Amino acid sequence: MILQEIKNIDSSLKKLKEFGIVVGGILIIISSILFYNDKEFQIWLFAGLYLILVGLIFPKLHFYPHKVWMIFSILLGFVMNKIILFILYFFIVTPIGLIGKLFGKEFLDIKLENSKKSYWISKQEQSDSTKQF
Repeated sequence: MILQEIKNIDSSLKKLKEFGIVVGGILIIISSILFYNDKEFQIWLFAGLYLILVGLIFPKLHFYPHKVWMIFSILLGFVMNKIILFILYFFIVTPIGLIGKLFGKEFLDIKLENSKKSYWISKQEQSDSTKQF
């Protein structure tokens, strides 16, 4: 799955140009924040300007940095997906289930009763959904 995503990375000239402009713009924003806070900002400014100029004039030079950046983003997305799902499950779904059990709430009716002929729950009112308005 991850290898397939890495193989399908779009490295067209348009994407390489966008990479240079976007990453260069972000570096220029970082340099302006550093300049505002009286920190060293020149290297970030020059790196940002370099990426933008190279992205506009020679976008093919961004092929390998773009490829490395996209592989890093795919791997980071894979790891972060697992972490976010872990947090959601153990800190949201699990406490809701434990609180429900504490108060006797059953979210699913899964008890088997031999005396029932069917587990079908029929609706009391049937609405005509073909003429809603």
